[in-house]
Amino acid sequence: MNVVAVNFKWSFELYMLKVENRAMNRVHNNIYNFNHNEKGRKKTKIYTQHRKYFKKM
Repeated sequence: MNVVAVNFKWSFELYMLKVENRAMNRVHNNIYNFNHNEKGRKKTKIYTQHRKYFKKM
């Protein structure tokens, strides 16, 4: 049972890292869009809301 728990915790941490990376990629894309077109503004607003959520975690 211990081995399973450790593996689960490890895989969960990897999953969280993957999620964070995805979020950061999205942020990078939003900044890129923001610099290149007007639609990016809406996306960056969405990102700022998400940032608060990440800080709570």
